[in-house]
Amino acid sequence: MAGYGHLLRSDFLGAWIVSYVVHPKFQSQGFATAFVEEAKSFAGMEGIECLHASIHPENLASIRVVEKSGFRMEASPGPGDHLYRWT
Repeated sequence: MAGYGHLLRSDFLGAWIVSYVVHPKFQSQGFATAFVEEAKSFAGMEGIECLHASIHPENLASIRVVEKSGFRMEASPGPGDHLYRWT
């Protein structure tokens, strides 16, 4: 298996969260980007207008993936993860 991804409805945040992981053997081959683009397409078909991704600031590869897919950093609630948003 190359990886795993899903969209999760967070009632706590009142938002849809895009989440993924790619096996190290398959990283840097476009799998995460392809998943994020497919998640955006699915969201559009389902009438979901906004997606969020929470990414640790040291995870530069994942930051590149979401920024390339049109997500923008919305908040940095503290020393932990940064919140990215796509609308």
